[in-house]
Amino acid sequence: MPKISNGKGFIIAPGCDLPMDTPIANLQAVAGMIYDKHARQVIREMKHTSSLQPMNLDGHWVEEKVIIDIITLDSASCAPCQYMVEAVKKASVTFNGNVVINEHKIKDIDGIRIMMALGVQNLPTTCINGRVAFISHIPPRS
Repeated sequence: MPKISNGKGFIIAPGCDLPMDTPIANLQAVAGMIYDKHARQVIREMKHTSSLQPMNLDGHWVEEKVIIDIITLDSASCAPCQYMVEAVKKASVTFNGNVVINEHKIKDIDGIRIMMALGVQNLPTTCINGRVAFISHIPPRS
């Protein structure tokens, strides 16, 4: 494979799950981007747009509540993401409404921006009050 990233690298992957009925043409299109000089340039330039800057988290936290941000691919379609979201929901019940749970899906720009702001690099990840707490690990109830 040619070196195309000027030493910074990138990963193209389907995530933790790939639906069985994904058309082969879709996978070929994604893989083909690796060798398409124009497509790579478009991706490089995207990181310089304001839409891909880390989200400003001022006002994100409420002082009297614990804020849990779960960064996922999408808990509706990714089993590990679903397990993490469900574990956090079950554990939060004992806190009598003092916990706010936010799922941020990296399928949209805002999900990617908050992922960047929190410094998350793996999916799924649970952050508690802005700090990475569980990386690709289902949190225990405790």
